[in-house]
Amino acid sequence: MAATRDPLRDLAATAYDAALKPSLWPVVAAEAAKAFKAPHARLGVVDRRRGGQIIDAPSKNLSEPQLSMVRYRTPQSNPGRAFSALTTPMTAELRERRFSDRDLERSDYYNEIMRPLDLWHAAIVNVHRDETVLAPMGILRTRKQRPFGESELRSLRRLAPHLNRALRVTLRNREMEERALALAEMGDRALAAVVLTDAVGRVAEANNLARVILEERDGLHIRDGILSAGHGHDNARLVLLILVAAGCVDALTFIRKSGVMQIVRPSCRRPLPLVISPTRNAASPFGRSHAVTIAFADPERAPEAEADRLARLYGFTVREAAVAALLVQGHSPSEVADKLAMTENTVRTHIRHLFNKMRVERMSDLIRLMMQGPGVCGR
Repeated sequence: MAATRDPLRDLAATAYDAALKPSLWPVVAAEAAKAFKAPHARLGVVDRRRGGQIIDAPSKNLSEPQLSMVRYRTPQSNPGRAFSALTTPMTAELRERRFSDRDLERSDYYNEIMRPLDLWHAAIVNVHRDETVLAPMGILRTRKQRPFGESELRSLRRLAPHLNRALRVTLRNREMEERALALAEMGDRALAAVVLTDAVGRVAEANNLARVILEERDGLHIRDGILSAGHGHDNARLVLLILVAAGCVDALTFIRKSGVMQIVRPSCRRPLPLVISPTRNAASPFGRSHAVTIAFADPERAPEAEADRLARLYGFTVREAAVAALLVQGHSPSEVADKLAMTENTVRTHIRHLFNKMRVERMSDLIRLMMQGPGVCGR
């Protein structure tokens, strides 16, 4: 004997599918209408801060009311939103107990949205509510149909926790996607080229500037998904510094260190200065992460007023900024001394001042902060 299908169980299963695939929320609304023998159901998720619609999931495409719904996104204009704003999440109730027939008939929402579709009886569930969103779902019947009963209200209350959990997953994923997009945009606007790799140099992410430089294949490129240097000696050092930054060299202490190097370029343009740094991840085992951040800048692309920019951003003196600009371009302290007609001791004094102003103790950290911009050090 075949088992009888439970519409509420199927509906909950569809809601969990919609949690990861938001395009299925209208299907959830359609199944809710079918399970409760109603011609229409609608889930609406609205941003309380901006008033915009996050999810609008009607059980069927209703062109005229759909256009009019733009006017009814606030609790003051929409009875469903008012219910969601005034009740705790997963509360379910009948429309007749919250809004009288007389009050409903006098409302613009009824006359513009419900009346054209002959909708009258309603069961409402507050799927979710927090400081940022309101998310009511209404299931509606016509005047000619019987009102919703207590057994149906109990079923809706049993269903409410499943709808709540599924919707919260959708909203959480949406928030994470928005953050990822914002971080990607921030990375693409960075002044430095930035590449994220694993412990063996396999590239996970690269910002726009990094992709432009790597596509030139002038001393540094991606080969079979791995960041590689064109010259064998440079590549060996790059591999070692990535391993050190990932903490894979000293297996007992998991020491992770930043390192700096220059990449020789076949074009005879100035070398690419690289800063290879550990990317810490508190969720990794033993507080250890195999992710590595590699930042670099093309000296040939650097603006002529690099020193002026550093002085403005970090409050360096003219001479400190001149030293800092040459360090960012990959020059050693002795080379900086030659270029600026200083003694090496004077250059190192300026470098100590730079350390103090940037609140770092190592050259690699100093260069990394200056290459990545002021946001990194909280200025």
